[in-house]
Amino acid sequence: MTAGVNRSAVRPGLLAAVGNAVWSAEQMVENALVGWTPNHIPDLSGKVALVTGGNSGIGFEVCRKLVENCATVLRVSRDRERGEAAAQQIRADGGGLSIEVLTADLLSLDEVERLIREVKRRTKATGLHMLLANAGERGGNATPFQPGGYASSPEGLEQTLAVDYYAHVRLVLGLLEELERGAPARVVLQASQAEQFCTLDFNNLKGDKFTDSGMAPYGSSKLWKLMFGDELQRRLRAKGGKAAQIDVFGVHPGLVDSPLMDKADMGRHLNAALIVLQNAVLGMPTWRGSLPALYALTEPRLQGAGFRYIGPNWANTNMLGVRTPGNRLWRTGGPELRARLFDGTVSVLKDVGHMPSHVPKGLVK
Repeated sequence: MTAGVNRSAVRPGLLAAVGNAVWSAEQMVENALVGWTPNHIPDLSGKVALVTGGNSGIGFEVCRKLVENCATVLRVSRDRERGEAAAQQIRADGGGLSIEVLTADLLSLDEVERLIREVKRRTKATGLHMLLANAGERGGNATPFQPGGYASSPEGLEQTLAVDYYAHVRLVLGLLEELERGAPARVVLQASQAEQFCTLDFNNLKGDKFTDSGMAPYGSSKLWKLMFGDELQRRLRAKGGKAAQIDVFGVHPGLVDSPLMDKADMGRHLNAALIVLQNAVLGMPTWRGSLPALYALTEPRLQGAGFRYIGPNWANTNMLGVRTPGNRLWRTGGPELRARLFDGTVSVLKDVGHMPSHVPKGLVK
C-alpha cells in the first residue's frame, strides 16, 4: 500500500454491505435477549442535550436519534461549515429542526469556556438534561494508530489529553449548575478499549513528558475519563440534593469502522495498517457503535444506578453489558487513585488558569 491509503480503500462497498447485514442480524438476537433498542428511547420533548464531536461517526448517529425522539440537541463542531452540513442532513432525514450547531475548538480551553457561556445562555430557561462527551483525538502529526510528532495545546497540555480529557472535564465542571437545574440529568463519557494502554504518572498530568501524541496519551485520556467519571459520581451523590440526581456513565463503542480510521497512514506505519485492516474486517457500523451512548443517555431504568461502564465485549456482542476497565490501574488503584486523579486534574486546570469558580461547593478541594 502506498502512503496516504486509508480504510476507505480497504473496505469496499460489498464488504461493508455484508458486514452491516451480519451486524443487523446479530443485533436482532441481542434485542430479544437484552430487551432494548433505540425504539425504546422515550419521548424527549423538553429535554436539551449537548453532544461534542457530532459531525460524523458515533456522535452523528447519537444526535440523529435524540432529535428523532424530540430532544433539542446542541452539537459542538470545530468547523461551522461541516457542523451545519451534518445538521442539515439530520433535518433532511426527517429529524425536525431541533438541532443547533455550536462552534468550538476543544484544543483551546479559552474556546471551551466560550462554549460553556454559550450553553449557559441557551439553557437558561430549561437547564441541561444530557451531556455526551464524545469528541476525540484531534489528529496532527501523530494519531492513536501511528507514531509522529508531539503537539500541545495553547495552555501547554499534550493535544490528545487536551481534547479528549481536559476539555471535557472543564465542560462538565462548568455546566454542573445547568445539569442540576435539568435534573434528573445524565453525563456520558465516551471512552474506548484503548484505555488498556493507559499510563498514569502524577508528574506527567499535563502530558508534556510523552514523546509523541499517539497511543500513549490517547489510551491515557480514555481511562482518566472513566476514573474522573467514577469519582465525580461519588462526589455528586455525597453532595446530595439536585447534584445527586445527576447520573454519570462511561461507555465504549467496541470495534467500530468509523471516520477516525481515515487518519491512519497505512503506507508508512505497520501498526496503523494492522489496526485499520482489523477494523475493516471486524469493525461494526457506527449506528451500532452508538447504542451504548444512546442507552446511557436515555434509558429511564438507569436513573440512580451509579457509575457504570457500558459497552460490548471483545467479540463486539452484548452491546449494553456492564464492563470493568481492563487496565490494571483500575483494578489496583481503587477509589483512592481515582480521587487523587480527580484532584490532580483540578490542580492542572487551576495551574493553567481555567478552573471554573462556580463549581458546586464540596465537589473540589
